[in-house]
Amino acid sequence: MKITSDRLIIYSFNGIYQTAYQEVAIELRIEKIDFTKQFEKKLNALKNHLEHKSHLAVKNGLGDGAQKALSTLTNVNATSSELDIAVKQLIGRGQGLTPSGDDILVTYLFMMIICHDDQRKKIAPFIEKYIDKTTLVSTSYLKACLNQVVSTPLYELYLWLKNNHHCEKNILERCVSNIQKIGHTSGSDMLLGLFLGISFVLQMHSRSLK
Repeated sequence: MKITSDRLIIYSFNGIYQTAYQEVAIELRIEKIDFTKQFEKKLNALKNHLEHKSHLAVKNGLGDGAQKALSTLTNVNATSSELDIAVKQLIGRGQGLTPSGDDILVTYLFMMIICHDDQRKKIAPFIEKYIDKTTLVSTSYLKACLNQVVSTPLYELYLWLKNNHHCEKNILERCVSNIQKIGHTSGSDMLLGLFLGISFVLQMHSRSLK
């Protein structure tokens, strides 16, 4: 077999087979979204949907400090030291190629990138600090998210949130369903991370209006 810049060539006893291909660029980069009333409405719709129609629960394998770590992620008064401890508690914890704690952190970070830059700047260094404590697959996902690049299901949710149109319920449900289908338990863990991230963002937004 031979691979060139535009062709795959397979040599066999029955002959030589060739197929041409070309690189396809897929945009999966996310950016901060302006916090408009429409955006706030969509965040609330997503939060309510996750709260009432998804299975949000702390998974086994995250350790005894899991609940405290998750609470820290939604605590608007959490110190840098507390965030450090929370990330250390979560990263690499759980079963599978992408442990539950990492899946939660990926989607929490996703929400901070598009909603709250200050919290992103706080938590990102701690993810980088402990990133070598997890699996290679999970490390790749975390590094990609740190560079503001996400998987297709998350990018589809990002586009729905970014779109200035009304809260199309069918699109929201499809986005959540596609995320939930990821892996064996990863999808559910990622939805929990989204919920925690939205909870933090909405609290901060409410505080800023006072």
